Amino acid sequence: MTPYPLESNRVSRITLAYFEDINMYDVDYSMADDFKWGKGLGCDFVLKSCYEFIKNRKSRGQDIEPFCDIPKEPKCAGYENG
Repeated sequence: MTPYPLESNRVSRITLAYFEDINMYDVDYSMADDFKWGKGLGCDFVLKSCYEFIKNRKSRGQDIEPFCDIPKEPKCAGYENG
């Protein structure tokens, strides 16, 4: 689900799986949204802190997307076709 108030409500497959696991709802996975933020960034993105993820990427000379180095720098989110 999305915590950002200006976005439409979106539900991920993992949220639907949670609802199904706790027997709260019968779910239809075809209704899940495809979240692209963080997609394909590997286990470090999910399992490490933001700080560790960025530090590891920088040490390997890799881009730190979806994070940034410069606070308040305007950017387009590539996954939103900006």
